[in-house]
Amino acid sequence: MAATGSFRTERFSIRAEHQWLHGTIRVPLRPGRHPAMVFVSGSGNGSREEFTPQAEFLARAGVVTLAYDKREIGYDFRSRDFGLLADDVLRMVGHLRARPDVDPARTGVWGSARAAGWCRSPRPRARPSASSCWSPPRTSRRCARSRGR
Repeated sequence: MAATGSFRTERFSIRAEHQWLHGTIRVPLRPGRHPAMVFVSGSGNGSREEFTPQAEFLARAGVVTLAYDKREIGYDFRSRDFGLLADDVLRMVGHLRARPDVDPARTGVWGSARAAGWCRSPRPRARPSASSCWSPPRTSRRCARSRGR
């Protein structure tokens, strides 16, 4: 995949249950509808900045990318509501699919580590058309099981 194109950056905020979620969208400058990718953090505080190199590479290659800061309400080291996190992923996928510069049939999710478990939706209409799992070696077996392998 050649990553030589230019892109613009947009900041956004979306109302989610009990708080606002903030993120960055990178849009290729080429006209037309593009495939799109949502980046989802695994365990930890989950800053959108952790995906900057990947998001910029894909945007240069013609993919609209969205990375967001993980919620602060409903996620901490003692209490993790994975259903709430999954709803946030679906909210981001829906946000991208609603854009006129995104091809909704080619919208995917890139989940790192623990995010692989909540990136998949049990609701078929809400599922992204593709998903990718990145995981450090210690959790890769669990990640593969969550993907049905």
